[in-house]
Amino acid sequence: EGMKGFSSQLATLLQLGKSNRTDDDDLMLERILITIRNLLHVPSDTNEEHDLQNSLTSHDKLVLSMVEFGVTDLLFYLSGNTEEEQHCLLALETISLIFRD
Repeated sequence: EGMKGFSSQLATLLQLGKSNRTDDDDLMLERILITIRNLLHVPSDTNEEHDLQNSLTSHDKLVLSMVEFGVTDLLFYLSGNTEEEQHCLLALETISLIFRD
C-alpha cells in the first residue's frame, strides 16, 4: 500500500507541471524519489536468497509493487522529460537500482 501512496503523490505533483509547482512541491517530489531510491538500495539478505531460491526476494516484490502502481512509468517519464531535468539523475539512479542483481 505504501507504493500506491508514492505513486499517487508523484502523479499529482507531476500533473501540476514544472511551472505550477511550488518549491515545497519540488522538495516533496525529490523526497519521494529519494525514499524510493533508498528502499531499492537496501542490500539483499543472504539468508533470504538461500531460503527462497525459487521465490521472489524482497527486492523483487518491491519492484513488482512499483510496476503494479505505475511508479516505474513515472520514473521513465521523469528521466525523459526535458522539463523535469532537475529530477532526471535521481530518476535514472532509481531505475538503475531496479535492475541490480
